[in-house]
Amino acid sequence: MLHGQTQPCASTSMRKHKHAQSQACANTSLRKHCLVQTAKPCENTSMRKHNAAQTQPCANTSMRKHKHAQTQRCANTSMGKHQLAQTQDCANTSLGKHKLAQTQPCARTSMRKHKHAQTQACANTSLHKHKLAQTHACANTSLRRHKHAKTQACANTSLRKHKPAQTQASANTSLRKHKHVKTQACANTSLHKHKTAQTQPCANTN
Repeated sequence: MLHGQTQPCASTSMRKHKHAQSQACANTSLRKHCLVQTAKPCENTSMRKHNAAQTQPCANTSMRKHKHAQTQRCANTSMGKHQLAQTQDCANTSLGKHKLAQTQPCARTSMRKHKHAQTQACANTSLHKHKLAQTHACANTSLRRHKHAKTQACANTSLRKHKPAQTQASANTSLRKHKHVKTQACANTSLHKHKTAQTQPCANTN
């Protein structure tokens, strides 16, 4: 772990996939993928990849990519791997990092930690860790970890961070980082980690 230089009441800066938490006169407890260095009075805490940040009263946390710690006064935030924690004054909000929930008419979306659920008309999509599911009209697309399916005809998908889906009716979708899937109308696409799948109409791709 990297030790931050002690500077009176200073902020914490984080790097990619890092969650920093600065605590004034407080200790931080860590968990898996949450390597935090216990901060002493007026000391900074620098963490490593996928580290959760927790701030105490009168402390701000600035985050970068894959960083989701925003705390307000009078609130504590404990986060686990890839989790978003955002608290308001005297209130706690527990989020599941990388969770995108978008529901369409006649459909429900249940999500869990590291789950991105996007449902289309008259279709349900259940996802698992780091899975983005986007369904075609009356069709399901199951993905694997870090898989981003894009839906075509009769379905629109708008995502946020780690959003792999931008759909256009009967058209190809261009993906962004961590998104490697292009699906066509009338086709299902199942992907493996960080793999690119391109399917043709009325065909399946494993």
